[in-house]
Amino acid sequence: MSVRIIRSLDCLGLRSYCKHLLFFPGDIQQANNGNKTFTNLSQTNQYYCDLINILLDLNQKGGHAVSVLQPSSNRAGLNFFEPLLNFDGKARPQFEVLNDSACKLVSLLEDSRKDANSSVCFHELPVTLVGFSKGCCIINQLLLSLSKKSDEQPDLNFPKIEKIFYLDSGHNGDTVFYPIQDSCVEFIKNSKIAIEIWISPYQMRNPNKICATRQKEIDLLSAKLEGMVKVEKIQWDKPPSLDVHFDVLSQFIAKYTEQKAQPVEKYQ
Repeated sequence: MSVRIIRSLDCLGLRSYCKHLLFFPGDIQQANNGNKTFTNLSQTNQYYCDLINILLDLNQKGGHAVSVLQPSSNRAGLNFFEPLLNFDGKARPQFEVLNDSACKLVSLLEDSRKDANSSVCFHELPVTLVGFSKGCCIINQLLLSLSKKSDEQPDLNFPKIEKIFYLDSGHNGDTVFYPIQDSCVEFIKNSKIAIEIWISPYQMRNPNKICATRQKEIDLLSAKLEGMVKVEKIQWDKPPSLDVHFDVLSQFIAKYTEQKAQPVEKYQ
């Protein structure tokens, strides 16, 4: 089974949108019947699934069309996203220059538009990419592909990326938690893409994770992009836990649904 887009725009394509929000999820949730209902693997999973449902419902508020990438498979609680991103036998993402993920995503978006019988063309809408946890590494692969395609295939018809949110980025690998490759940095600069990185103690102060590498990559990316990166600390006074990890997502969704969220602390 391949990845696919769920709940793209609205079923009838009758609404008018000016922007598109494309969400890349992390682990522990699995879509059910291609709709916005998710299986409940635990109380925490249900909380996460409820948040995703709120995110999906943003398309009813106008302004932003919302799409969510459905995993290709789920094994032992881990989501996989082939062929947009390949993994090795230890579930570590493989960032490959030759992975044509940009073209594959364009095809996915077009297929979802046809399935929804929508007249809205995704490439005409400026897009905001949002990755949560493991979903951030899909964005890294996509940027790697786009940085190559911008030279080789300028008529790719990929939508203009306005902004990218990295929400508590993390995966099973040892590096590339953020797009630190020179080609990706140049693509971001040339495309004038704003970057927001939201971090929590779960990914940044967890003794079971490679926290120092994450911090070095954030510092390196911030230096390379010279002020184009904004970093926010979420629940920074709390110990590392899944609750604070999920709270990064809940605060992001609260921001977009205009609900009241706890204030975030700006990264120094």
